[in-house]
Order: sequence, then C-alpha cells, then structure tokens
Amino acid sequence: MTPLKGAAVVGGGAALAASGGYGLSRLLADSMPSYVVLSEGAPITEGESTVGKAYGNYLIAPYGKKGNTNPTDASNKDKEDNEKWWTWSYKRWLYDFENKNKDNALSTEFQDKSKVGSAFSLTAVEDSKTKPLNQVCEGVYKKTKTDVSNNSDENKKKLWNNLWKYCSFFATKITTVEKNGDSYGNDVYGTTKKADLISVKDSNNDVFWNKRNEEFYSDKGDKKGKDASNGKFKDAYNNRDSNRRHIKEICEVAYDKSSSTDATNYPEGDVIKFCSIT
Repeated sequence: MTPLKGAAVVGGGAALAASGGYGLSRLLADSMPSYVVLSEGAPITEGESTVGKAYGNYLIAPYGKKGNTNPTDASNKDKEDNEKWWTWSYKRWLYDFENKNKDNALSTEFQDKSKVGSAFSLTAVEDSKTKPLNQVCEGVYKKTKTDVSNNSDENKKKLWNNLWKYCSFFATKITTVEKNGDSYGNDVYGTTKKADLISVKDSNNDVFWNKRNEEFYSDKGDKKGKDASNGKFKDAYNNRDSNRRHIKEICEVAYDKSSSTDATNYPEGDVIKFCSIT
C-alpha cells in the first residue's frame, strides 16, 4: 500500500525547505519508499486504547507484512518488511537530531542516539538497550492514546509530533485548529472542537487532507462518506460522480458552523468523524 508516496514528502517538506541547507535539500529529493501500514501489516501486541489501534491506517508497520516472529520462514521470504522506508525515515530523524540546537523538537523517546541507534532490525531489542527506529516507533504504538497527545504536556506534545514525522507516511507533524492558533467565532465547531479538528490553514496538513479525501470517497474503511448521517457530508458523497468536493473544503465550511443552529447540515458527529484524526 503506497498512498500519497510523493505527496507526503512535498507536504511535509514545504515548511522545512524554507530553512534551507544542502543536506536537507538532499533529504527532500529522496522520494518516499513503498510501505505497508500498521493496520495491514504483521500484527503487533497492543491493547484496544493504544496509538496503534487508533491510528493504524496512517502508521508504518514496524516489520511490514513479514513480522519478526519467523522472518526467515519460507512463507515470509518475499514479504515486504518496510526496511527501506525505515531507512528513509531514519535519515530524516538523523538530520533533525544533528540540528537539534536549532529546534528542540525531539521527545524523550526520540531524543538522541542512545534512544535511536539505527534504522531497522527484525531482531527484538531489549527495552534497556538502544533501539532501531522501527522498534522505537513500535513502542510508541503500544502506548495509550493519552500518553501521546497534542496537549499542554511538553514531552507528550513533542512525542505527538515525532510520531507523525518519523513513524507515519504523513512525514510531518499534524496540527489541530487549537495548536495552529486558528481563530473562529463563538459557538462554532472551529472554536468548540478546536482541540480535535485538524487545521485547514496549516499547509503541512495537506498530506492528511489528501489522505482523508481518499478515505471519504472510498467504499471501505471507517471514514467513508457513505456512513455520513445526513447533511452536507452525505450530499457530497452522494454527488461524488458529478461534483466531487474535497473533504478539506467541506470541513473548512463546517468549522464556521454551530451545532446549535446548523446541526442538520453539519451534524457534530460527522464533523468530528471526517475532520479530525481520531
């Protein structure tokens, strides 16, 4: 599965490119390798309220489809293990680590080479040892959602950003309306649900919106427009063949609507379902 393979690099690199640097330019020139997402890869042990369960459609499987239980088994020989993707992501982490004095953005889990020592390994490494990036991300996938949140806790906020940048095909942090500082009127979704809704004004979120648009018009998955309750989201899906509106455009309009006066056209449940990452 390789959705948005190039778009993730472009969308995630737009803001970074402005800060320049030959090394960074070389990194951005390397296209994202193919990958298998967590929800379609070899299963890992995780609970129901974990990061991996919540965001598995967007996160990279630590061991692809191969898994790390019997990787040398004949049945696993030709299965994708995601090693190339992790090597690609590790180079981006390494660049950020070596330039961390410019932007102290690494969480404790991704802090330095004592935490992230290499790109990839199929062999499990003890928790007390330096791990490859694929296993660092695997550890984050097993955390509960509340341990990785875009809230006021400084390390959790950094971990949220690192998760999307180094462990996801988004390859950039995803910002909410609240974190981007977007301003909306009183009693509208853009204000009352600002902690959940994804900003439509931050261009780094474009890779998210393109993926969500793909999901919305798909015939499978839990974000498909077919499941919209009613109103403008349902209309957009039903009219997809004659006038396919981008989901970002629909959400942008929804953010200025109120659940008390516009619930028929923009039901709160639909706004949260299609305009947030939860």
